Amino acid sequence: MKKNFLLAVAISALISSCEMTDETFIQEKNTNKNEVTEKKSALNEVELYYTIMNAFSYDELESYENNLAVFEKHTNDYTNRILGSSTAYEAIDTKQLSSILMDPDEVVNQLNCSKQVKMMIHTILKFDGKVLIDSSLFTEDEHKLLFVLSCLQADDSINDSGWKRKRTIAFAYGAQHTITKAILYAGAVELRIQFCKNTKRQHRIWCNSNS
Repeated sequence: MKKNFLLAVAISALISSCEMTDETFIQEKNTNKNEVTEKKSALNEVELYYTIMNAFSYDELESYENNLAVFEKHTNDYTNRILGSSTAYEAIDTKQLSSILMDPDEVVNQLNCSKQVKMMIHTILKFDGKVLIDSSLFTEDEHKLLFVLSCLQADDSINDSGWKRKRTIAFAYGAQHTITKAILYAGAVELRIQFCKNTKRQHRIWCNSNS
């Protein structure tokens, strides 16, 4: 009960932060109904991500790989239940996950989106999500994604800026496909953070947040 209450408080604070980030833009641009709908949809995705992460317990007695396999099933089951769909099972590509962990900037450069969107993602990363996003410059889907990414990047629950960048980029990569994949890859980065906190092998390169 207490855990759920704390989650609700955390999500509420995060959403408030996201809304405040875009508040000036909303006032200046006389936001239309479509944009309001986009932002509500984006906030629903942010809430879904944190709800799924909160419902998963990392088992410190198991390896990172085993935790990842359990998390993969956990996420698929949860999104199918919440979204009311029975889509194909979404799996984490470990090679792609390694690319996100080892060379996140190159992953951004390889995203299947316009140069303008990639530039905006880099801006979101550089300024920790505290940016104004002009919806007139992007499609509805692009604006929605950028808004979600700014929310994740503005979240201070991850103190290490390197890991936070990787999580945001992981979500962006997965979002090219489905919301389930976005949650899977971003969640996989969070699980790696948990693993690196618990392991005594922090000197290894795959626990280096700045790699």
